Amino acid sequence: MEGGEKIMDDFLNSLNELQNDLQEKANKVENLNGTRQIAFNDLFTDELMQNKTRFKNIESFLELLDIKSSEDLNDFPQEKLDIFVNENTDFSNWNEMQQYAVTNYISQETGIDFN
Repeated sequence: MEGGEKIMDDFLNSLNELQNDLQEKANKVENLNGTRQIAFNDLFTDELMQNKTRFKNIESFLELLDIKSSEDLNDFPQEKLDIFVNENTDFSNWNEMQQYAVTNYISQETGIDFN
């Protein structure tokens, strides 16, 4: 095989690998399609909490706010929650923290880096 043919074969092999990788990621994205419930711990992983907040996990974050259930969280005053998030995390408000957690979850599930 001549040098030019080897380069072309290597290039085509690389394209095939890229196509396979993209198809695999597309399949993973398709599997996430639709409405689903995701556990709080799956969204707010210990790693996320330790890297982006002053808490070791989501439980310690919620505990300090005396939030014990999703109803407690829904009833908690949004303004107070935003202030708490702003003062104790890398996020400016609760919505930003949630959006980051969802994006991080999707990235982990699909292998697609959104950053």
